[in-house]
Amino acid sequence: MKTITVKLDEKPVIISKLPIGRYAELIKVAKALPRHLSGMDKMDNEAIFAKLPEIITDALPEFIEMLAIATPLKKEEIEELGFAEIVKLVVGVMEVNCYMEVYEMIKKALAQPKAPVESLTS
Repeated sequence: MKTITVKLDEKPVIISKLPIGRYAELIKVAKALPRHLSGMDKMDNEAIFAKLPEIITDALPEFIEMLAIATPLKKEEIEELGFAEIVKLVVGVMEVNCYMEVYEMIKKALAQPKAPVESLTS
């Protein structure tokens, strides 16, 4: 399984690619954030990271829950981290799970015209 090691205050944290079940948990928590995440589908990584402080401020409990799902850290450990460490975790999670690549694949697939469906009764 693909992993990335992020160093937090000299403590290595190994972030693994999420299996589909954990990814589903992450999406479920993320659904509670629509007003905080609106417009992010049109942003590049730089814009997303620029919006990160606002997301953290407005949706801290959900944000911590998402990191607790996506990393091996417990909520209490995440709550003690500084902003720079949080950003390192977010970058690690995005990289190991290829989020931007997956997003682009889905966007491309959805943009393709649908093939006509032939009638099965002919």
